[in-house]
Amino acid sequence: MRFVSAGLVAIVGFSIVGGCSGSERKFGTGGAGASGAAGAAGAAGKPNTSEGGRAGGASAGTAGAEPEAGSAGDSTDGGTAGTVDETGGTTNGGSTNGGSTNGGAGAGGKAGGGSGSGGAAAGAGGGSAGAPPTCNACANGFACSTTTCKTTCSVDSDCLGDHFCSSGQCRLDAVQVSIGYSHACVLLADKTVSCWGSNQQSQLGSASAADSATPVPVKFLSNVQAIAVGDALTFALLNDGTVVYWGTRITKYEPSTNQYTTVASQYPTPLDGLSAVKTIAAGGRGNGCATLADGSARCWNFNDMGQLGNGTYNFSVDPVVVSGVSGATSIDFGYAFACAQSASAVKCWGNNFDGNLGSFADTTSNTPQTITGLTGTVSKLRTGDSFGCVLMTNGSMQCWGANGDGQLGNGTSGTKATTPVTVTAVPNVADLQAGTTHTCALQSGGTVRCWGQNYDGQIGNGNKNSPVTMPTAVTGITGAIALGVGSYTSCVILTNGSVKCWGRIVGESSNDYSGATTVW
Repeated sequence: MRFVSAGLVAIVGFSIVGGCSGSERKFGTGGAGASGAAGAAGAAGKPNTSEGGRAGGASAGTAGAEPEAGSAGDSTDGGTAGTVDETGGTTNGGSTNGGSTNGGAGAGGKAGGGSGSGGAAAGAGGGSAGAPPTCNACANGFACSTTTCKTTCSVDSDCLGDHFCSSGQCRLDAVQVSIGYSHACVLLADKTVSCWGSNQQSQLGSASAADSATPVPVKFLSNVQAIAVGDALTFALLNDGTVVYWGTRITKYEPSTNQYTTVASQYPTPLDGLSAVKTIAAGGRGNGCATLADGSARCWNFNDMGQLGNGTYNFSVDPVVVSGVSGATSIDFGYAFACAQSASAVKCWGNNFDGNLGSFADTTSNTPQTITGLTGTVSKLRTGDSFGCVLMTNGSMQCWGANGDGQLGNGTSGTKATTPVTVTAVPNVADLQAGTTHTCALQSGGTVRCWGQNYDGQIGNGNKNSPVTMPTAVTGITGAIALGVGSYTSCVILTNGSVKCWGRIVGESSNDYSGATTVW
């Protein structure tokens, strides 16, 4: 496509000493102490408090004292045997529940245990566990510290799980980055979108005309599952299978006079004629394509080179059915040609000046042509301006078409390839993306390699020597999990959800990033 404690628990046990006195001392025998009562259940810890429940009682009931002898009776009557009211200890087990200050569930109170002398052990049940404290929702992505929301961050753990810390503030994780000619967009974890770069054609969707060097939210947009950025507009696939767009769209074209009508949308506008969409792609001059749940494909807008694939060369503002494509699982759009992937083949249509359509002989085709010479099973399909590449299930990559800047990655430049060539081996490739005239591969270990044109530093190897004909490591990038490549810019999403880019600064005509630079 052109263009990421000790509880103060124990209630003290009590004992009462008894026995009547007589004038002469005869000694009776006291009865055995009664068994200790069962410990009371620990009360549940209180949720949403800074303390949580206190710790359960550490001790069980104490044993009753040894019964004292009765006092002596007088010499005539004899002493009455001493009686003992002394019971075993009734100290309760834990009266309150344990709990951590950060909200952990409290442990149950200990069971009562001790008995009076000779009594059986008593007390079986402890208190039930306290409920864990919960945090109320915090604003701006901050995490909760006990019951207080954080208001600044220094590490990612100060933020919610789908946010990361950036300059003291929590930002939503990026999940997709897509780059066009003069602007770029990120899809965020809450299914909203933010864009940055030029806004001269309303392509930022911010309901204003101002450019922005930093990502700004697209207005009135939610429930997005994928984005595709083109020349001066962006398409967004929504959860309900429909598509919206913002930016400048050509709505009418007269090829005989090369006159066309454009409409600028400063905020998301429904793209009529599409439903049950599964994937989307953006191409040059406002073109786009989509695959549907039934495996068919649709394309729209310019068709002067047959890039709509419907057997005509007629412009169509409404999506038209691509002929001869079924079972499509993905689709991508270059500048004036498109390709679709199915389980059995890769087919392309439109411009063929640089071998974009493989071995097809004519300069254009308004119907899909099968790319022959691919060896293995295709996993992912990508297109640049005038070339195509695929990632195979065995991890190898093959490319065809234009190679003026070494974008095919086989160590050569200048000669187009009408038959797919193998990209010089890159180990553990997880994804690849193609831009105008350069290509990048994401490796499973989180590093990136790029090749092709490098006039703006889009290869990311620390210089602007061009062309780069073999995959070359991007400096300063580790922990990458997603990749986006545009006209002259390359970006990655890192494991913490942030975005770094290198190459030309989108929206600038001559300024480039000095190296991999954080943009989100």
